[in-house]
Amino acid sequence: MVISFSQRLRNLFEKYTDHNCFACSSRNQIGLKLEIVQNDENCFSDFILSNDYTGFPNIIHGGIQATVIDEVGFWAMYNKYKTIGFTTRMTLDYLNKLEANTKLRAIATKIERNNTLVNVEVKILNKDNAVGTIGNLNYKLVNDILLKKYFGKKFYEEYIKIKNEFN
Repeated sequence: MVISFSQRLRNLFEKYTDHNCFACSSRNQIGLKLEIVQNDENCFSDFILSNDYTGFPNIIHGGIQATVIDEVGFWAMYNKYKTIGFTTRMTLDYLNKLEANTKLRAIATKIERNNTLVNVEVKILNKDNAVGTIGNLNYKLVNDILLKKYFGKKFYEEYIKIKNEFN
């Protein structure tokens, strides 16, 4: 079984940073535990959230929707450009309700790069495949100095080693 570049990054985070991401870590007891699917074409996540994640009765809280959009956006950016970036801006349009206890899909629909800034559009589709929420995100790509600063030398060295294997 071939392990993807992105899976290797997740493993690296878990190994060196006590990874407990609210959106994607399987270890976070109250987290969303999103499984992100990546391929050549796009990045998406199919998920069902319980009433634990609602604001209004049976409607997924807008902040939770923003978290899902940011997570899928990050992995879409990472999948395409094979580098880490930090979210610098996010705008959201809430168009239709997204109900709890129903299958939803968050999918990256556009990814564009301009130097060190990546713009990603992510949509969350409701059970009828109608767009519930659209998010537009900007990610600032992180240089080597910041990677070392934020994650440590050991993480950085392992990251570069893995990255070089995929180039």
